[in-house]
Amino acid sequence: MVYDITNEQSFISCRDNWLPNIKSNACPPPTLSVILANKLDLDSDRAIRVAQGLELANEKNSLFMEVSAKSGDNVENLLYTIGTQLIHMHQQRSQH
Repeated sequence: MVYDITNEQSFISCRDNWLPNIKSNACPPPTLSVILANKLDLDSDRAIRVAQGLELANEKNSLFMEVSAKSGDNVENLLYTIGTQLIHMHQQRSQH
């Protein structure tokens, strides 16, 4: 899930609409869930604090990361983290 750090309604929609919908329709666990706070390049216009994103991710048992699709900030780290998590999940499934 992605929300815009400069738009409070974007965060609310992610929290109240998209996340519950996805969680109720996702494949059986384990499912990788990532909450992305986008537009890190507009940090000076921030409406949603990092702590709010972290709190939501903790509540939803999701990974959390702030990125900028425009500048590419933290995107490589995001892709590495997702890849690592998917490999780990695959290895766990193979052991059972």
